Amino acid sequence: MVRSTPQQVSRGFGLPWVSMRRLGPVPWSQRVWALPFLPALCWPAEKHGRRRHTTRVDWGRPMIKPVRRGLPNRQLVLVVDGGVAAVARALACVQHRVAMVSRGRWDAALDHPPGPQPQGKRAPTPLRGTRQRRLPGGAARSDTPWETVAVDGDGG
Repeated sequence: MVRSTPQQVSRGFGLPWVSMRRLGPVPWSQRVWALPFLPALCWPAEKHGRRRHTTRVDWGRPMIKPVRRGLPNRQLVLVVDGGVAAVARALACVQHRVAMVSRGRWDAALDHPPGPQPQGKRAPTPLRGTRQRRLPGGAARSDTPWETVAVDGDGG
């Protein structure tokens, strides 16, 4: 047991885990539970090691492939929190035909994909296209298409 004082601040961090979970019913509960089936321990970065630090995004990205391989004909939905939502993981989901749901920032700057580069132009290939309109502005516009969907979850 470690105690912090105003002079000595002690911090303790546990080992971070990344796990794939399946939503399913359990006999003793009326709710649906998220049951882990593929956990991975994210080893912390070593101070003097030669290996590059591996983040939680890096650990979770290769876990998508064996799940897709084991369930080739099922619709898979990966739900991630904002801490591990990254473009690299989203691209891995697209590659393996997995839908990814994540929290997005309301003030995020979204861009269209870059267009084709003109022939003979000697410049670096563009990474982003033109800027999309902001989410608050798009939600407030009257010409934004909306679709009403009924979601049955958590008992109604």
